[in-house]
Amino acid sequence: MKQLETNRLILRSFLLEDLEDLYEYAKKEEIGPMAGWKPHESKEETKNILEMFMNGQIYAIVLKKNNKVIGSLGVHKDSYKSGIVSREIGYVLDSDYWGQEIIVEAVNEVLKYLFEEEDVDLVRVSHYTFNKRSKRVIEKSGFSYDGTIKNASARYDGVLIDLCMYSMTKEQYENRNVDRGTDYTLLVEKMKSLLDGDSNVIAKLSNASALLNEELERLNWVGFYLEENDNLVLGPFQGKVACTKIPFGKGVCGTSAIKDETMLVVDVHKFPGHIACDSASNSEIVIPLHNKQNKVVGVLDIDSPYIGRFKEEDKIGLELVAKVIEESCFY
Repeated sequence: MKQLETNRLILRSFLLEDLEDLYEYAKKEEIGPMAGWKPHESKEETKNILEMFMNGQIYAIVLKKNNKVIGSLGVHKDSYKSGIVSREIGYVLDSDYWGQEIIVEAVNEVLKYLFEEEDVDLVRVSHYTFNKRSKRVIEKSGFSYDGTIKNASARYDGVLIDLCMYSMTKEQYENRNVDRGTDYTLLVEKMKSLLDGDSNVIAKLSNASALLNEELERLNWVGFYLEENDNLVLGPFQGKVACTKIPFGKGVCGTSAIKDETMLVVDVHKFPGHIACDSASNSEIVIPLHNKQNKVVGVLDIDSPYIGRFKEEDKIGLELVAKVIEESCFY
């Protein structure tokens, strides 16, 4: 099994020395039942599972910063499909690391490997109807919903559970990273219409961030930072909890503000001094906002989990959108 690597993770085969880490999360009450298995009651039980993992196509999800095993991701022959090269994946993550897009990151790397190197035709994944976290991972990863199988399997306690089924073909994989393209002329008109007639700046910026989040593809954060005593202070946004204050000159946002120029960053991990508010961000575009006296009063910040998401045409179009926001909110 080939070892894989992402910005934060190493995906490798399980080793005997992973026993402590595996037992640490496998014994938790909130982990196993979500995947249909009983929490482990002893290290001996975990050791048996570990040996099974070592003999199967099961990746250990290792966090680079502490070399700790925090979950698993299995790749199995698909029992539901025949006549094509199909694989089924499943995953588990330690609850201490929920909400950090770690499984999405791992799944995307495995999909890349399966479709681009193993020439797989289709990948399937599923979740129990009550596992909403897994559902969000699957949707963020770009799978298509196929249907729900009633009473698909029995849980460890004998309860029959419905199973929601999803799949992704190679064609869907190849197309998911291709933007349909944003009609910025139309977006400018939508923004003008949205902001017209309202006098409250916070309300306007809140709706502006919502519209951008709705209209632009492949984003994980979009919002505003507003100038206050040579700092950028968090304003209205769409996305995860964010940094509340960024000094002028620091990070992508602070650099954009102090230089008074749009910063289009293909890979944020290569940007000196990048401030990682959302660890899922891989590319970013930041556009300075001005008042009528042409003073920088804030920035429009847009992040994507995809490296190279923003192109020159996005820069040109978003600068036009930012101009509409400036004139409506700060003139």
